[in-house]
Amino acid sequence: MYVFADQAFRADFRRRIFDLGLINQRYLPFVLFFLPLAMATSIIISIALGQPAGQLRFAEEFKIFEGEAILSILILVLVPVLEELGWGGYGVDSLASRFYLFGTSIIFGALWALWHLPVFFIEGSYQMSLLEQNPLFALNFFAGIIPLAIIMNYLYYKNRRSIALIALFHVMANLSAELFGANQISKCIFTLVITLAAAIIIIRNRSFFFEEKMNLDFIDPASKETQLTVVNG
Repeated sequence: MYVFADQAFRADFRRRIFDLGLINQRYLPFVLFFLPLAMATSIIISIALGQPAGQLRFAEEFKIFEGEAILSILILVLVPVLEELGWGGYGVDSLASRFYLFGTSIIFGALWALWHLPVFFIEGSYQMSLLEQNPLFALNFFAGIIPLAIIMNYLYYKNRRSIALIALFHVMANLSAELFGANQISKCIFTLVITLAAAIIIIRNRSFFFEEKMNLDFIDPASKETQLTVVNG
């Protein structure tokens, strides 16, 4: 593929992975703590609605595949990093060069949901267990991807397209889902909580989502200037 053979693209790609100076530190508390706190809040709400109080206990082990604890940990941590090398490395920017950030996030969220569809047919997977419990829980899995995509893309462009930051946020998303003993009712509430957060972010940054066009500009590899040009649409 031509884009990966381009020297400017490769330099830009490496910088966005390894240059931690791209990260605006004031976003780090949000990246590290928002999703665990959102999950804890969701559990507390579900307990208030009559769900088991034991959900607030920390999970004894992370299990995405039955009987495969090590594989589950790899999926929780390694897979998000690998995914963001593709999504953050090229996919999101390619959409943002054509659409405003809101449209980019909705399209990206839909593609990201489809990306996970095959896992629902893998025996022993978490996603297959959702279908077996209740198809509505599977729908909630897909519904939660859209607000998560909005929040992730907001963070991505507010931190000069740092792949490292967005990979960390993606890891926190996976870990938060398994950190507590949350049941599926709590996870449905969690989707509502992050949807509310995404809505607040959009309202407070309306022009950023609807009026500014994100254009990808590759720069001299030795330069430390941002590669993102925002053009008023």
